Amino acid sequence: MQRRRIATVFWKGSTRIEYMRFPFFGRGPLDLDWVQFEVTSRCNASCRYCPRRVYASHWLGGDLDFESFRAILPELRPETLVHLQGWGEPLLHPRLADMVSLARERGHPVATTSNGLLLDGEAQRILTDAGLNILGLSLVGIDRHNDRIREGSSARQVLNIVESMASRRDGGGEKDPSIHIAFLLLRSELSRFPECVRVLSEAGVDRIVVSSLDFVPSEELLGESFRELDERGQDELNSAVMRAEEAVSSSGTELFVQLALDEERSSCPENGGRSLYVGFDGGVFPCVMAAIPAGRPMLHYGPRGPATFVRESFGQVPERSLGEIWRGRQMRRFRRGVTGWGRRPDRCVNCAKLQVQRIQSRSPDTELIPRFLE
Repeated sequence: MQRRRIATVFWKGSTRIEYMRFPFFGRGPLDLDWVQFEVTSRCNASCRYCPRRVYASHWLGGDLDFESFRAILPELRPETLVHLQGWGEPLLHPRLADMVSLARERGHPVATTSNGLLLDGEAQRILTDAGLNILGLSLVGIDRHNDRIREGSSARQVLNIVESMASRRDGGGEKDPSIHIAFLLLRSELSRFPECVRVLSEAGVDRIVVSSLDFVPSEELLGESFRELDERGQDELNSAVMRAEEAVSSSGTELFVQLALDEERSSCPENGGRSLYVGFDGGVFPCVMAAIPAGRPMLHYGPRGPATFVRESFGQVPERSLGEIWRGRQMRRFRRGVTGWGRRPDRCVNCAKLQVQRIQSRSPDTELIPRFLE
């Protein structure tokens, strides 16, 4: 006899918990908000703050097998967002456009985030024709400051891509994807932040999602985070954010500023109860922060001090199906912990994602949007 799907909604205080909506029994499609696929862990840039650069001698490089990707999609509901990007540059995967097309054929909204180096006119056309819904572009600035920090990348090239795609859309290109900017705000670049937002808004960006350095792979990078701000530092941050808000106030650009500060949240913005991350090697993880492709335990600097990062998956596809891994004992225990119904998982205790706060002054909405809708 087939078991009925549990659909109880719980309330914890004033918070609506839908933890039990998941289809634990049976073999129906997984009811997830999104699945992030690390299509490759290789990259053609060398950003100073990236774990790939700091852990270079122990980095695991490779591409997600296309057939493994194909096998996973039938396990997902069509409403599930498919995000094609992880700790590498997705356009390095030779079948990225095929992945976009396949996911779109099954009804999924599809997004990717790129450094823009390989996004020439032909690549833009191919991804657009494949049906890409959201194109995210990564930046830390709009000029030589970006290129100095994100070595090998080009802010000018990203701006050219934005202007080209915005112009084509304004000319009637209804199929063109929404253009988002994944903007990493470093403390040393705070004074230039409002001007960056103004330029990006005028270029035609639809959305700017601003994050801070949450995973700190070396002690030298601690000063680029926004931890332990004194009163003056907090005032400078608030002033910069207000000026950035003013820069987009008369445009159609959405601005979301979500930074890891000092106050700890009760829930994680990575949505570990309703999402998954599939690594380049088929490993299944709760989120991008748990999946850094380091081949051995590595030191990092979390909000509670130095700690060792260990890459541990809940299972591998295609050796096990995604549904089998999702419904397994390890993942059930993990979900109980991240949704407040059990002990917080050890891997989450020293993670800066628990410090992420929405800090804008003009919006009463304090909810965090998905990080990769950037």
